[in-house]
Amino acid sequence: MNFEKKSRYLLITLMLLLYLIFMVTILMDYNHSVVLMLFATVITFCVLIACYRLPIHYDHYTTDKRESILLSLWIPVVAVFTFFINNNTELGIVLIASMIGTIAAFLPLVLRKSGFVRQMPEAIYCGAFVGMTSYETAQSYLFILIAGLCAAVLYFMLRVFFKGVGGKLGSIAFGGVFFASLLYFISY
Repeated sequence: MNFEKKSRYLLITLMLLLYLIFMVTILMDYNHSVVLMLFATVITFCVLIACYRLPIHYDHYTTDKRESILLSLWIPVVAVFTFFINNNTELGIVLIASMIGTIAAFLPLVLRKSGFVRQMPEAIYCGAFVGMTSYETAQSYLFILIAGLCAAVLYFMLRVFFKGVGGKLGSIAFGGVFFASLLYFISY
């Protein structure tokens, strides 16, 4: 097996571990529901099969590493911005994230000639998902910045995978917050 194929399977396994951690956290909150536990197990199994069997690789993304890094850096910027707006207004996090997502969706229409701008909405929306973290989980802008950077690394590694799989950006955002929480837990 060549390096590219090994790295692909490693990244897919990483994403599956994030799905599994997400499902375990749900089950820990609702451990009294047998139906929910069964449903989460079936969903996890279906995602596992889909990730290894379906063609889930994008071909239209840029392979330019510099451009991919620049796209990924929008995630922590938007995450901190979303968190700031949420904590300083009474609009509500869902409305704020949807406003940011809507603005991001129209950027390619305004700047039509830029291939870079056409790829920005996905990164911006992922940053908005990271910024949706509750104040009880993230009590500082530093935590959101670190979560955004962790999500940016995951986005950089996983952005060409999971074609047609819903929840990719939310899962990447969850992974960023999870790894930031893990770093916080280890350091204190």
